[in-house]
Amino acid sequence: MHHEFDRALSEGFVTHISHFQLRRQPTHPSDPSAVAIYTGRFKIGYVPVRHVQKIAEELDRGDHFGITLSGYYPYKIIFEQLELRLTNQTLQSSLSQPAF
Repeated sequence: MHHEFDRALSEGFVTHISHFQLRRQPTHPSDPSAVAIYTGRFKIGYVPVRHVQKIAEELDRGDHFGITLSGYYPYKIIFEQLELRLTNQTLQSSLSQPAF
């Protein structure tokens, strides 16, 4: 796995008080709208394709998202183990989505 989710989890970076950050990755080889999710120095995954276009547009406009851990499902296989809630003050809306 090329993401560092397991390492971030083992080092205590994935908790209910963790700080998460979205970072645009316009040079991503398969998706110029890609948005990576970080906690600390660890890239733990990407915003799912079904939400990435809208979130990328908001980030490109300079909007900010509040990100909180809303669920962790360690027994799911590889993907969608982590659920984050993203809130955008400009849109006054929120999306609940898996991290990857």
